[in-house]
Amino acid sequence: METGLCILSGSLKGAEVKFSSPLLLSTAIATVAVEVLYDKDTLKYCRKDSIIADAAYVMLTRDSKTRTGEYLYDEEVLMEEGITDFNQYLVSLGEQKCLAY
Repeated sequence: METGLCILSGSLKGAEVKFSSPLLLSTAIATVAVEVLYDKDTLKYCRKDSIIADAAYVMLTRDSKTRTGEYLYDEEVLMEEGITDFNQYLVSLGEQKCLAY
């Protein structure tokens, strides 16, 4: 299974905003690579890519001084924001079991 890692880092000139935190995937994401390497049926056990996008958005819009230099999972970041129902990210709503890394 493919692994996922999104490094969010940067700084703003003239401002004291600096951040660097790896954002890890909790489960497999439905991609063309998964479909090609495995089969189309495997996609139903994956999540949509919007979960990593939402988690990245949260990390980029929160105060950069509160969390930096930590390895964070997408689910963990979203749960800190009060999102606990991850059904919206499922490719197949009937499948509650997602592929883990």
